[in-house]
Amino acid sequence: MLKNKDIYIIPFLGFLAIILGGFLILMLPFCNNGNVSIFDAFFTSTSATCVNGLVTVDLSQEYTFLGQIVIAIITEIGAIGFVTFISFILNLKRKKMALSETLLLSSALNDNNYSKLRLRLKEVIKYTLVIELIGSIFLSIAFVPMYGVKQGVWYSIFHSITAFCNAGFDLFGTSGFTIFTDNIYINVVFIILMFLGSVGFFVIEDIINSIKEKRFIHLSFNTKIVLTTTLIIYLLSVILIKIAEPNLTILQVLFSSVTCRTTGFSTINMGDTNSITKIIISLLMMIGGAPSSTSGGIRITSIAIIFLTIRSALRNKKDVISFYKKIDFQTIKQALTNIFISSIIVFIAILLFVKIQDIELSNVLFMCVSAFSATGLSVVDVSNLEFISKVILMILMFIGRVGPISILSIFIFNKKENKNIEYVSGNIML
Repeated sequence: MLKNKDIYIIPFLGFLAIILGGFLILMLPFCNNGNVSIFDAFFTSTSATCVNGLVTVDLSQEYTFLGQIVIAIITEIGAIGFVTFISFILNLKRKKMALSETLLLSSALNDNNYSKLRLRLKEVIKYTLVIELIGSIFLSIAFVPMYGVKQGVWYSIFHSITAFCNAGFDLFGTSGFTIFTDNIYINVVFIILMFLGSVGFFVIEDIINSIKEKRFIHLSFNTKIVLTTTLIIYLLSVILIKIAEPNLTILQVLFSSVTCRTTGFSTINMGDTNSITKIIISLLMMIGGAPSSTSGGIRITSIAIIFLTIRSALRNKKDVISFYKKIDFQTIKQALTNIFISSIIVFIAILLFVKIQDIELSNVLFMCVSAFSATGLSVVDVSNLEFISKVILMILMFIGRVGPISILSIFIFNKKENKNIEYVSGNIML
């Protein structure tokens, strides 16, 4: 029987293996142009595996075509998840899954319906590849006329992968996505790809099934929570960013409101925004996307649960209810734990960063949250940061991708609990 800790240890070691493997390949002569240091390659591999997007070198200049392909593959594996990817490879020729694989995959996909895990695994891979293919086709309509057939097609494939995987890598040099700030078509295509990547595979599946069966009212409880919370957060982010940065166009605000919660592409120079905007965007990055998606952060479902709990408390209700369903206490505890631990980790990183790096506090907050939430937006040139500061960002990226609770669970001793014992309630004044 697979031990409980193995559910956390295997993904932990798996992501480390991907980072190390990617680093070794990127250091090969045919993957870089000779100017990439050992640390830069390791940082790039970490950022790709953790679907972050922060870089210390210009990917378009310092990595060859083969190197860029490696980065895209690492990003894909990191987004899908190590356990999901390995399970798919191992089960291509098998008819049955071992019990240990079933438990691991259940944890990775956040789905306890063991009988349908094999089908779910195939659906995750299918939706990922199909959406990225469609995204590539739409992007090629714009990129091929701009860059020619060969480069245009590759740019379309690469950026479709990094957009849907919420990684934020681009091949447009130092200017990044600012060259497309007024291009409505490219902005819309990227917004759709980023949105689909942020809501999660099973939300997409539920929506598609609802369309096929014409049962829009009967979306799953999780899908309703994710879509409702996402819509509210997008609406609030558009209003807040527009108030904080009135000179931005509606297109720039819309793009920023989507990318700051998930991806890391930017059609504006984030370094030129004011401190209030940076704080707003930092909060949005911290929230992140939905569970079982390619995005990071503390997840919008955790935020939704906390606000629903607060609403229930203010109304003096016994249970936390939404869409005529009760949210169980265990789920509320997990949401609170996730938010608390994530906040503590980022806070500690900020304290260390401030001691090491002489930059504004709002910039420190922005960079630490961006790394932890796998967003990849930047307000400073990462290549100019101190070595230790870069290491802190790498650690934050890894913790954010594997999950702070998962990592802590590896080191916490699980004491056996006698479920037959029931304790007397104690009263605490609030």
